[in-house]
Amino acid sequence: MFGLTAGEREAVMAFGRHRKFAQGDQVFSQGEPHAGIMVILSGEIRSYYIAPSGREITLAYWTAGHFVGGPEIFGGGVHIWSGEATKDCEVLFLASDVLREAILRIPQFALNIVEALVFKANCFSTLLQFVGTRPTGETLAHLLLVLAGEKGALNGENVLLDQRYTQEELAKMVGATRQWVATTLSRMKRDGLLDIANTRIRIRNIERLRHFAENG
Repeated sequence: MFGLTAGEREAVMAFGRHRKFAQGDQVFSQGEPHAGIMVILSGEIRSYYIAPSGREITLAYWTAGHFVGGPEIFGGGVHIWSGEATKDCEVLFLASDVLREAILRIPQFALNIVEALVFKANCFSTLLQFVGTRPTGETLAHLLLVLAGEKGALNGENVLLDQRYTQEELAKMVGATRQWVATTLSRMKRDGLLDIANTRIRIRNIERLRHFAENG
């Protein structure tokens, strides 16, 4: 809730209801009716899509300050993807009717919602471009670069991702199989691009990984 005054923030908080989810809890499910949005106050929520084939594709990980439950923020229709808590989290649930009232009453909050929708649209557009137009190996390399930029901790010339990712989780992010991810990571490790210890990834050379992402 960027840019809100203390009074505006209190007003928004008063519009909503606090909810808590434990790690692994389902926050909302694909196919369920839209009822409103959830502003993440703490923790992390993963949004994902389940294809007709049963394959699960991770769309994004959302942290404090973002909201989940779109795109039908004013209700109507059903959720076209699902969300689960990947860490214990607390959210502010804003039902569709009170969300509309909050937007009408608090202009800065309305701007925040618009900016958040633009950010999400850009994220999903980028995801579609990577998955739809690039070989899967390059897509995985691009994903690692994004994770390095957002979740990495600089350590000399290396970048250590501060969160552990299993091969299954990475596979869901790029729409591939776990076996394919294992093979590609082994190739990257053999080529000196990264090291892996206990599912913790250390990128050894960002520029070389970027070259791999562009040229395969």
